[in-house]
Amino acid sequence: MEITESVLTSVKKLLGIDEGYTHFDADIVMHINSVFSILTQMGVGPANGFSITGKDEGWSDFISGGSAAGHHRLPTCLFHRLLYYINTNE
Repeated sequence: MEITESVLTSVKKLLGIDEGYTHFDADIVMHINSVFSILTQMGVGPANGFSITGKDEGWSDFISGGSAAGHHRLPTCLFHRLLYYINTNE
């Protein structure tokens, strides 16, 4: 799976939601911002916090450079994967 620069688009791809389907964008953005809040409390990202409003904000806006530059993507995406998990076995 290719991770795009857009935070919203890459989380939607991980969830299996087409980029053009925008019905749940407000809900997903709210949860993305919750994860950014948690990461900020852990000392990851800008000291004054970070939030997105749509698909225009990218991962490099949150954090750039250093050896851990991409490590924040995994917890952000996994959190949403768990949040929106639909059990298809039932």
